[in-house]
Amino acid sequence: MSLLKSLVPLVAIILLLGVIAFVIFVAYQVANDVGTKTKEKLERKNMAFGKDGGLTVGVKARKNEEYVDKTQSVLVKAWNLSSNAPKRKDSRPRLSVSGRK
Repeated sequence: MSLLKSLVPLVAIILLLGVIAFVIFVAYQVANDVGTKTKEKLERKNMAFGKDGGLTVGVKARKNEEYVDKTQSVLVKAWNLSSNAPKRKDSRPRLSVSGRK
């Protein structure tokens, strides 16, 4: 009986340490998964953490033609929205040559 009373606290401490170790292990796994997924998402957006801990942002290459097209599109939209002219029902452009309709 005396031996059993001295083993109960030992078993309780071993179980407690096992539970604590399991909780720490699960927390470590979750933190690793979150870090990995965050890194993957940042890499898809051309961002990466360097070895020194700094964030490096990459710039996507854009062709000059794409840039000009986008700029022109924005300017045309701004021009059309700022116009006070009434809207026509048909959206076809009306070109007229002198003397002809």
